Amino acid sequence: MNPRWLHGIGPDVRVAVRSLLHTPTVTAVAVLSLVLGIGANAAIFSLVNGLLLRRLPVPAPERLAIISTTGATTYRPAFTYATFDEIRKRRLFAGLGAFTTCCSQSTIAIDGTTELVYRQFFSGDFFDTLGLRASVGRLITPADDVVGGGPDGQVVVISDSLWRHRFGASAAVIGTPLKVDHAVLTIVGVLPPAFLGLEVGRAFDIAMPLRTQLELADLKAPYYDTYLQALNIVVRRRPEESVEAASAALRAAQTGIRADSMPRNVSADYLKDPFVLESIAAGTSTLRQRFRRPLILMLAVVALVLLVACVNVANLLLARYAARSHELSVRVALGASRWRVARQLLVESLVLSGLGTAGGALLAAPALRLLVAQLSIASAPVVLDLSPDWRVAVFAAAVLVATALTFGVVPALRATGAAPIDALKTRADGGRRARGRFGDLTEGFIVAQVALSLVLVVAAGLFIRTFDQLAHVSLGVRSRPRAGRHGECPGCSRVRPRSALPSAGAGY
Repeated sequence: MNPRWLHGIGPDVRVAVRSLLHTPTVTAVAVLSLVLGIGANAAIFSLVNGLLLRRLPVPAPERLAIISTTGATTYRPAFTYATFDEIRKRRLFAGLGAFTTCCSQSTIAIDGTTELVYRQFFSGDFFDTLGLRASVGRLITPADDVVGGGPDGQVVVISDSLWRHRFGASAAVIGTPLKVDHAVLTIVGVLPPAFLGLEVGRAFDIAMPLRTQLELADLKAPYYDTYLQALNIVVRRRPEESVEAASAALRAAQTGIRADSMPRNVSADYLKDPFVLESIAAGTSTLRQRFRRPLILMLAVVALVLLVACVNVANLLLARYAARSHELSVRVALGASRWRVARQLLVESLVLSGLGTAGGALLAAPALRLLVAQLSIASAPVVLDLSPDWRVAVFAAAVLVATALTFGVVPALRATGAAPIDALKTRADGGRRARGRFGDLTEGFIVAQVALSLVLVVAAGLFIRTFDQLAHVSLGVRSRPRAGRHGECPGCSRVRPRSALPSAGAGY
């Protein structure tokens, strides 16, 4: 059953549309102002949602955490395979997986053509820990994560994007050999389209087992397992276990983990800082750390732009209602309640706001692509899931209602404040009384508009400076990647043996 106040809303909408079409110039200017303001807000909020708010597309993401240390304040430490293996042996969590810290580039050959893609390596239990299932075929399993490959040989899982644009989204891709650099691997599955990786802002095209890295990077297992710090370790907590309790259990086992995974000839400070678990329900991202404050500032600036647009539209509506003062007074004189007339005017405001929101959504799409492009460089493109979700839908609905109320309520109340006798007086004096009745409010809106515009001019300077910083800030990667020692990713570090430490007289 519809609420009583909604009765007759359909005719109100039809009357509102006819009334707005009767003054096309005023309507076009008002809608354009709202499109610009709402479009800017929709674009920035979608970027904030994609980078800061969106949760990982996996079951129960709130139970996922990544291992760090208390000494890591500005960076997340990477661990050796031996450390990961020792933690896994102790079965402290419901699930445990590891992945390489870097997305490096590889060359793949398909139908005689080569292409550069981004690769990443994962332990055999990584995808099971996340609770992911392949959209086609299967994902990497522990049986695949062995030197030389498992029952299916050396395998590779490809992203949904690569599957669609290079294989035509064909299910026959399963079992197809794929040459990656100098190795030939078998495609066994396709990742679900929503999963781009745990590193928000970065995406990979192919996923391979950790042990495949030994062949592709020409590494020896003893060196890789013991010395190369190249892994992030992700855990899934048990349903009843808190982050604090899981961290305490991990720290209690740290002494044994350190002793069993640290070789005798490494520096003594390896794993000396206590382990901690950081929740990664929304993924992990260095971009998020760098851009959080600038994006919030940008959101505040575009909100101010929308407020100025609302004041501008309110002024236009006041002028419009002043011209319609005789009509509104006649309605009241014929028996219409002031609430009924005010509701009709508010419906017109909602229609205006709806048109502005629809146009703003269309404007936001190209603006959003431009913003993301400005944050990317050729060797490290920013890839974000910017598809609309419930947060974007709630934001759009809130903006629609808030803008309609902001520019519609006060003019509507003022327009319905005239006495029925004003219908005759207004016609007799040529409309001067109506213009005078709206004049004080119009002047107030003009003052508010000038004040907000002055604030906006000052904020625009901060906005431009912030946007310039976003476009030129270091992303933490080289624009021209170079191969590291033994071919490992440039971002990977090594545990330093004591023999490699500088002597006291080495000049350090």
